[in-house]
Amino acid sequence: MAEERHCPQCGGELPADAPQDLCPQCLMKLGLPTDAGADKAGPSKAASDIPTSATPPPGFTPPEPAELAEKFPQLEILALLGHGGMGAVYKARQKHLDRLVALKILSPHISHDPAFAERFAREARSLARLNHTRIVSVYDFGQTEDGLFYFVMEFVDGTDLRRVIQASEISPHQALAIVPQICEALQFAHDEGIVHRDIKPENILLDKKGQVKIADFGLAKLLDLPPTAYTLTHPQQRMGTPHYMAPEQIEHPHDVDHRADIYSLGVVFYEMLTHELPIGRFAPPSKKVQVDVKLDDVVLRALEKEPELRYQQASEVKTDVENIKAGSGPAEPTAGLAAKADASVPAKNRMEKHVTLVAVINIVFGTLGLLIGIICLVAIGGGGLISRDPTAMRITGIVGPAIAGFFFLTSLPEIIGGIGLLKRKGWARILVLIISILDLLNIPIGTAIGIYTIWVLLKDETARLFADASARVKKKRDAQTKRGRGRPVLAIIAIAAVVAFVGLFSLAVVAMGLGYFLGIPPAQKPPGVSTVAVQAESLPTKIGQLDFPYGRGYVTFGPERPTLTDECANALGLGPSQTMEVNSILGTAYTQYTELEAQHTQRYQAAGSLTVIISGFREEAEALLEQLWADLDSALDEQGRALARRHLPLGQTFGTFQFGEPEVTIAISKAGNTFFYSTQYKWPKGSHKSIGGTSGSGSTLPPEYHRFWNQAATDN
Repeated sequence: MAEERHCPQCGGELPADAPQDLCPQCLMKLGLPTDAGADKAGPSKAASDIPTSATPPPGFTPPEPAELAEKFPQLEILALLGHGGMGAVYKARQKHLDRLVALKILSPHISHDPAFAERFAREARSLARLNHTRIVSVYDFGQTEDGLFYFVMEFVDGTDLRRVIQASEISPHQALAIVPQICEALQFAHDEGIVHRDIKPENILLDKKGQVKIADFGLAKLLDLPPTAYTLTHPQQRMGTPHYMAPEQIEHPHDVDHRADIYSLGVVFYEMLTHELPIGRFAPPSKKVQVDVKLDDVVLRALEKEPELRYQQASEVKTDVENIKAGSGPAEPTAGLAAKADASVPAKNRMEKHVTLVAVINIVFGTLGLLIGIICLVAIGGGGLISRDPTAMRITGIVGPAIAGFFFLTSLPEIIGGIGLLKRKGWARILVLIISILDLLNIPIGTAIGIYTIWVLLKDETARLFADASARVKKKRDAQTKRGRGRPVLAIIAIAAVVAFVGLFSLAVVAMGLGYFLGIPPAQKPPGVSTVAVQAESLPTKIGQLDFPYGRGYVTFGPERPTLTDECANALGLGPSQTMEVNSILGTAYTQYTELEAQHTQRYQAAGSLTVIISGFREEAEALLEQLWADLDSALDEQGRALARRHLPLGQTFGTFQFGEPEVTIAISKAGNTFFYSTQYKWPKGSHKSIGGTSGSGSTLPPEYHRFWNQAATDN
């Protein structure tokens, strides 16, 4: 004689065919329709509390049952159960078998795709193979003469899980009875190579005996729906929520496997236990309701973002849930659950905070060391440059980079090790241990930090923590390799980029140090100075038989004429009075040069743009150069003339556009507050020049362009 079973909630006797202690009487109280209203019972209401993205576009009106009678003579269409943007579901009776069925028709606009008929036949045959007690069976499928695609399916006299959840908070005991049945259906379908893709309470049906059946298996793939697609089963159904979909299903909807269903099952399980959705940073179920804390591990593992970290089979979820159900005792109070959760945390988790603190300490001190190194390099090296004392430059050129290099070499490993600790990398643990041993020599702060770091990193719990992290990474990497999603190339490129950056930075520091040591200060460009980007080997040093040096230092272009910088005047050995005289001669020559240039210039203006074409005038320019040298020689002594032929910046002053030799085309435009400018050269035949054009942009124009723009504004 079979042993009697009783419901743990209501105490009533369970029927022999009630599955897994799921009491039909309790389910009826939660939302199953009564016998009197069974024929009229539809699916759950459309206006649910689950957030959705939008309503489907209008356009599909389900035909009345009488309109379908002639299309399905083998059926007696009884009532419309529900409809949505994709189609409609009717309650019908197969006449020759006297059996109730569900007739599901698809919206005509779905079948406009020429390839749909072939896909429909292929996928429908796959769905028809899913012969399982937990899956709504497909009895027949096809296409009517007027092109209407349909399914004839098992009729489930009951309700869906959404109605049960909305009617009342489903008890944890009932959730533990429902989930294994869902797992049975999923495992069977997955073994057959079919993924549901749309597991949610609306698609989980419960009949009046407490049997769980999953509907719409594989329908998402059949219809080739996007992540926000809507289903057929509910009247006035809105767009489906993405909250039940796995992350990879939203990002790559056509590249998912059976583990996407396991994630959706985790969402449904969490909702049944807590009556909430796991959105954002959500608390484990045991923190929300009175359930066994062991369920936290099951639910959270099913909800892992990475498929490799989830349950790999639905049967694994079923096994864990049944084991917890078999070993669970009376419900615990909420306060007791919190204490139990804290007590169940393994010892290695207590080291998480310590390891993270050590990582932060290394990153902070490493960053401070880098900043100190940069400050020393700038302050010490800059002090030597400002003094302009060759001896001071040599000393600071050694001391500055040496101190900066020390801080860089000691700080970068700290930052790298700290970042590695945050990611629980084993090599970072060894690196930080070595650094902490060196810190013991730094009394007193370094000694205290070093002792604390060594204590944290040598604990057995810390070793297990890093071992577990390494195992998870290896498991994830192996899974990605199997799926073809490994990224070794990207990792190699990232490492190479970091190494190249550190190497180039180190070379720059060394080069700066050598420059300081040799007493060669870097070129300094006074404010307002503009240079032309040309090839150095092509710069002319002679025009005809006349010197045309580019000089040492720069010329400052004022509003009217150019003047020599102090550096250039010192290089020429000019006193204040001689500097004024040379500036006057250069200013007069510059005025004559621009007037000569203007005689060979054509300008074309438009709104916000200017084009200037300067034709060649080399012969006139050479005559001007000859007169310039005559004036300079009369103002300088013999030593000054020799220095002028080496250091006088004539190229900086007159060579902006190659001293009248090529045809020059200048383009200037302004967009908003930004100027864009460019220069192109057209050299005379036979010159064999290789100097190319230049271009640039900025909030202000360089002086050599500014005078053309100002002249255009004056003309306007």
